[in-house]
Amino acid sequence: MKYFFLVIIVLLSVGVSAQNNCSDFYPSGEGKTYVVHHFNKKDKLTSITESTITDVSSDGLKVKSEVKEDDGDSIVVGTYDVKCDGENTWIEPEALVSPGLMEQYQNMEYSISGNGLQIPNSLTVGQSLPDGEVLMSVDAGVMKMNVSIVMTDREVVRKESVTTDAGTFDCFVITYSNTIEMGIRKTYNCTQWIAQGVGMVKEESYKQNGKRMSKSLLQQIK
Repeated sequence: MKYFFLVIIVLLSVGVSAQNNCSDFYPSGEGKTYVVHHFNKKDKLTSITESTITDVSSDGLKVKSEVKEDDGDSIVVGTYDVKCDGENTWIEPEALVSPGLMEQYQNMEYSISGNGLQIPNSLTVGQSLPDGEVLMSVDAGVMKMNVSIVMTDREVVRKESVTTDAGTFDCFVITYSNTIEMGIRKTYNCTQWIAQGVGMVKEESYKQNGKRMSKSLLQQIK
């Protein structure tokens, strides 16, 4: 079974444009492409996400996202909107589905709903963040299934420096619980490193027993 943690594949910014009101922890460099590599528990590359900002306006963004196999073959391509009001940024639920989940259901009919995720335009250590939710309905022909993914207990816990192939960044560290229901219920503990002017630099997902299940790293901004 593929891993089903959430990867916020679009939290990869090169700074907020003067023309919009979006968070500095969200992409806003029009025409820029942000590449994230996803790894399994054995540090083997499993998939690649490329997110491109196609349009920037005063109240939001349009993003094109492509998920690829580790060899570069395309799995799925999609677009979504991001809404901004100067204080918060709202991410559509489509943007929050992990590459593993998208690959699992790429040949089936599915729909995605939920309240998505809210990102405040400023962060401080000790700050609690709103919960996020994604609901996915899958039609496999002979059967239908519903998938629920809920992010809770989101908190900014500290600041620290992180280095990836994209560079070295001073990051806020956010921890949260990620609960997935698809017949059975599983909860993972997740940690995310995000940098002002850059966005997501690193993310890790752990089982309740502390064993790491997956890792995502910012690989390139182009």
